[in-house]
Amino acid sequence: MFPMPERPEETIAELISLVQGMGKRELIKPGAIIPSDGPCIIISYEGEVELRRKSDELLLFSSENNQLIGLPMNYTYQQFCYLRANSICDIELVDRDIFFQLVEKNHRWLDVLEVLSFYHAVLLWRDSYAHTKSSYLMVRHLLLQINLLPEEKRHSINITEFIQERTNLSRSYIMKVLSDLKLGGYITLKKGRLIELNHLPAKY
Repeated sequence: MFPMPERPEETIAELISLVQGMGKRELIKPGAIIPSDGPCIIISYEGEVELRRKSDELLLFSSENNQLIGLPMNYTYQQFCYLRANSICDIELVDRDIFFQLVEKNHRWLDVLEVLSFYHAVLLWRDSYAHTKSSYLMVRHLLLQINLLPEEKRHSINITEFIQERTNLSRSYIMKVLSDLKLGGYITLKKGRLIELNHLPAKY
Protein backbone atom coordinates (compact mmCIF):
# COMPACT_ATOMS: atom_id res chain seq x y z
CA MET A 1 0.00 0.00 0.00
CA PHE A 2 1.33 3.39 -0.95
CA PRO A 3 1.48 5.74 2.07
CA MET A 4 -0.91 8.66 2.17
CA PRO A 5 0.75 11.92 1.05
CA GLU A 6 2.32 13.87 3.90
CA ARG A 7 0.03 16.59 5.17
CA PRO A 8 1.56 20.13 5.30
CA GLU A 9 0.42 20.75 8.88
CA GLU A 10 2.37 23.95 9.49
CA THR A 11 1.32 25.55 6.20
CA ILE A 12 -2.37 24.78 6.77
CA ALA A 13 -2.19 26.17 10.31
CA GLU A 14 -0.51 29.38 9.12
CA LEU A 15 -3.09 29.97 6.38
CA ILE A 16 -5.92 29.41 8.86
CA SER A 17 -4.34 31.90 11.27
CA LEU A 18 -4.45 34.60 8.56
CA VAL A 19 -8.25 34.81 8.71
CA GLN A 20 -9.25 33.08 11.93
CA GLY A 21 -12.07 35.02 13.58
CA MET A 22 -12.95 37.02 10.46
CA GLY A 23 -15.88 34.85 9.39
CA LYS A 24 -19.06 33.28 10.69
CA ARG A 25 -18.49 30.47 13.20
CA GLU A 26 -21.02 27.62 13.21
CA LEU A 27 -21.58 24.24 14.84
CA ILE A 28 -22.88 21.68 12.34
CA LYS A 29 -24.87 18.67 13.56
CA PRO A 30 -23.89 15.11 12.57
CA GLY A 31 -25.43 14.13 9.24
CA ALA A 32 -26.05 17.74 8.18
CA ILE A 33 -24.86 19.15 4.88
CA ILE A 34 -22.11 21.74 5.27
CA PRO A 35 -22.90 24.79 3.09
CA SER A 36 -20.29 25.02 0.33
CA ASP A 37 -22.13 26.71 -2.53
CA GLY A 38 -21.34 30.31 -1.58
CA PRO A 39 -18.28 32.54 -2.06
CA CYS A 40 -16.63 31.28 1.13
CA ILE A 41 -13.59 29.43 2.35
CA ILE A 42 -14.59 26.85 4.96
CA ILE A 43 -12.27 26.37 7.91
CA SER A 44 -12.90 23.11 9.74
CA TYR A 45 -11.59 23.30 13.31
CA GLU A 46 -13.04 20.19 14.89
CA GLY A 47 -15.13 17.18 13.92
CA GLU A 48 -15.14 14.75 11.01
CA VAL A 49 -15.94 16.21 7.58
CA GLU A 50 -16.82 13.99 4.63
CA LEU A 51 -16.55 14.72 0.91
CA ARG A 52 -19.18 12.70 -0.99
CA ARG A 53 -20.05 12.31 -4.65
CA LYS A 54 -23.56 13.52 -5.43
CA SER A 55 -24.40 10.91 -8.05
CA ASP A 56 -24.09 7.85 -5.79
CA GLU A 57 -23.15 9.08 -2.28
CA LEU A 58 -19.68 7.51 -2.62
CA LEU A 59 -17.41 8.67 0.20
CA LEU A 60 -14.36 10.19 -1.49
CA PHE A 61 -12.53 11.48 1.56
CA SER A 62 -13.02 12.12 5.25
CA SER A 63 -10.91 14.00 7.76
CA GLU A 64 -10.88 14.96 11.43
CA ASN A 65 -7.95 17.37 10.99
CA ASN A 66 -8.12 21.13 10.60
CA GLN A 67 -8.91 21.83 6.96
CA LEU A 68 -9.15 24.69 4.50
CA ILE A 69 -11.99 23.81 2.15
CA GLY A 70 -12.91 25.73 -0.98
CA LEU A 71 -9.48 26.91 -2.13
CA PRO A 72 -10.02 26.17 -5.86
CA MET A 73 -10.83 29.36 -7.75
CA ASN A 74 -13.86 27.82 -9.46
CA TYR A 75 -16.97 25.97 -8.32
CA THR A 76 -16.78 22.98 -10.66
CA TYR A 77 -16.31 20.46 -7.84
CA GLN A 78 -19.53 21.68 -6.21
CA GLN A 79 -21.50 20.35 -9.18
CA PHE A 80 -20.35 16.82 -8.40
CA CYS A 81 -19.58 16.70 -4.66
CA TYR A 82 -20.90 17.91 -1.33
CA LEU A 83 -19.66 18.15 2.26
CA ARG A 84 -21.33 16.42 5.18
CA ALA A 85 -20.63 16.41 8.90
CA ASN A 86 -20.05 12.93 10.32
CA SER A 87 -19.87 14.31 13.87
CA ILE A 88 -20.45 17.69 15.48
CA CYS A 89 -18.27 20.01 13.38
CA ASP A 90 -16.94 23.41 14.39
CA ILE A 91 -16.48 25.44 11.21
CA GLU A 92 -15.95 29.04 10.15
CA LEU A 93 -17.17 30.52 6.86
CA VAL A 94 -14.75 33.19 5.62
CA ASP A 95 -15.43 35.42 2.63
CA ARG A 96 -13.30 34.20 -0.27
CA ASP A 97 -12.28 37.72 -1.34
CA ILE A 98 -11.06 38.56 2.17
CA PHE A 99 -9.05 35.34 2.34
CA PHE A 100 -7.29 35.87 -0.98
CA GLN A 101 -6.66 39.56 -0.28
CA LEU A 102 -4.78 38.53 2.86
CA VAL A 103 -2.94 35.81 0.95
CA GLU A 104 -1.82 38.45 -1.56
CA LYS A 105 -0.90 40.97 1.13
CA ASN A 106 1.19 38.43 3.05
CA HIS A 107 2.76 36.82 -0.04
CA ARG A 108 1.36 33.37 0.77
CA TRP A 109 0.45 32.12 -2.71
CA LEU A 110 3.11 29.40 -2.56
CA ASP A 111 1.48 28.16 0.65
CA VAL A 112 -1.91 28.01 -1.08
CA LEU A 113 -0.30 26.05 -3.92
CA GLU A 114 1.28 23.64 -1.43
CA VAL A 115 -2.08 22.91 0.23
CA LEU A 116 -3.88 22.51 -3.10
CA SER A 117 -1.14 20.15 -4.27
CA PHE A 118 -1.60 18.08 -1.12
CA TYR A 119 -5.36 17.76 -1.66
CA HIS A 120 -4.77 16.80 -5.29
CA ALA A 121 -2.21 14.19 -4.23
CA VAL A 122 -4.67 12.71 -1.72
CA LEU A 123 -7.28 12.20 -4.45
CA LEU A 124 -4.66 10.58 -6.70
CA TRP A 125 -3.66 8.36 -3.77
CA ARG A 126 -7.30 7.34 -3.35
CA ASP A 127 -7.59 6.60 -7.07
CA SER A 128 -4.58 4.28 -6.84
CA TYR A 129 -6.80 1.71 -5.11
CA ALA A 130 -10.34 2.83 -5.96
CA HIS A 131 -9.83 2.40 -9.72
CA THR A 132 -7.98 -0.89 -9.63
CA LYS A 133 -9.46 -3.79 -11.62
CA SER A 134 -9.29 -6.05 -8.57
CA SER A 135 -12.12 -5.77 -6.05
CA TYR A 136 -10.01 -7.66 -3.51
CA LEU A 137 -7.21 -5.09 -3.74
CA MET A 138 -9.72 -2.38 -2.82
CA VAL A 139 -10.71 -4.35 0.28
CA ARG A 140 -7.07 -5.10 1.10
CA HIS A 141 -6.03 -1.44 0.84
CA LEU A 142 -8.84 -0.26 3.11
CA LEU A 143 -8.12 -2.96 5.69
CA LEU A 144 -4.52 -1.76 5.80
CA GLN A 145 -5.77 1.81 6.09
CA ILE A 146 -8.04 0.92 9.02
CA ASN A 147 -5.17 -0.90 10.71
CA LEU A 148 -3.13 2.33 10.77
CA LEU A 149 -5.77 4.13 12.84
CA PRO A 150 -5.48 4.53 16.62
CA GLU A 151 -6.88 1.51 18.45
CA GLU A 152 -9.90 3.33 19.90
CA LYS A 153 -10.87 4.70 16.49
CA ARG A 154 -10.24 1.35 14.77
CA HIS A 155 -12.45 -0.54 17.21
CA SER A 156 -15.31 1.91 16.57
CA ILE A 157 -15.43 1.21 12.83
CA ASN A 158 -17.75 -1.33 11.24
CA ILE A 159 -15.42 -2.67 8.55
CA THR A 160 -18.11 -3.70 6.07
CA GLU A 161 -19.77 -0.27 6.15
CA PHE A 162 -16.39 1.50 5.98
CA ILE A 163 -15.39 -0.38 2.83
CA GLN A 164 -18.81 -0.24 1.16
CA GLU A 165 -19.09 3.55 1.57
CA ARG A 166 -15.73 4.05 -0.14
CA THR A 167 -15.96 1.53 -2.98
CA ASN A 168 -19.59 0.71 -3.87
CA LEU A 169 -18.66 -2.98 -3.65
CA SER A 170 -21.57 -5.20 -2.68
CA ARG A 171 -22.05 -5.97 0.99
CA SER A 172 -22.14 -9.71 0.27
CA TYR A 173 -18.78 -9.61 -1.54
CA ILE A 174 -17.10 -7.63 1.24
CA MET A 175 -18.42 -9.97 3.93
CA LYS A 176 -17.28 -13.04 1.96
CA VAL A 177 -13.73 -11.66 1.63
CA LEU A 178 -13.62 -10.75 5.32
CA SER A 179 -14.92 -14.20 6.27
CA ASP A 180 -12.29 -15.92 4.13
CA LEU A 181 -9.50 -13.74 5.53
CA LYS A 182 -10.69 -14.51 9.05
CA LEU A 183 -10.79 -18.26 8.35
CA GLY A 184 -7.28 -18.04 6.90
CA GLY A 185 -5.98 -16.41 10.08
CA TYR A 186 -5.12 -13.15 8.32
CA ILE A 187 -7.43 -10.97 10.42
CA THR A 188 -9.20 -11.13 13.77
CA LEU A 189 -12.68 -9.61 13.93
CA LYS A 190 -15.08 -8.97 16.78
CA LYS A 191 -18.61 -7.73 16.10
CA GLY A 192 -17.51 -6.49 12.68
CA ARG A 193 -14.54 -4.56 14.08
CA LEU A 194 -10.88 -5.15 13.22
CA ILE A 195 -9.02 -6.40 16.28
CA GLU A 196 -5.84 -7.67 14.67
CA LEU A 197 -4.37 -7.76 11.17
CA ASN A 198 -1.57 -10.07 10.10
CA HIS A 199 0.13 -10.14 6.71
CA LEU A 200 -2.58 -9.98 4.04
CA PRO A 201 -2.22 -12.07 0.86
CA ALA A 202 -1.45 -10.09 -2.28
CA LYS A 203 -4.10 -11.99 -4.24
CA TYR A 204 -7.49 -13.51 -3.42
